[in-house]
Amino acid sequence: MYRIHDDPPGISGWLVEGRTIYDCFVLNEKRHALYYHGGQTVFKTMDAMTAATAVGKTTLIVNGQLNATGNKWYYMTAAAASGLTAITYGSAITTSAWTEMKDASNNPINYVEITPTSGHTVARIVEVDSANKPVGFADVILNIG
Repeated sequence: MYRIHDDPPGISGWLVEGRTIYDCFVLNEKRHALYYHGGQTVFKTMDAMTAATAVGKTTLIVNGQLNATGNKWYYMTAAAASGLTAITYGSAITTSAWTEMKDASNNPINYVEITPTSGHTVARIVEVDSANKPVGFADVILNIG
């Protein structure tokens, strides 16, 4: 809405005043680029991706390092995002439902090659603290070789 005033007191000419209301629509590809800064504790944004490797295999990759000593990464796959287990900040995950990202010496690693179950197209990677409470997560689309 705009209004134009012709020769208002103290101004020679026109004065335009108005109000503009903007909407914001976020594309799925850009959702990880948004950050919230406030008083409420929220999940950290994890930068993760997948890479096709051998036939029927993919590698899950987390760019970066664990937030703190004692933290671990876990992952799960599903046919659709709706099939992934929901996580809640402050509530521990059931580690038996997840697979830990670790090397042969049980050290946390930021990549792991997997053979997803047939028909699975997405993965959720979650970083948990020493009490298995999630501190960050990322959803990725599987690129299967």
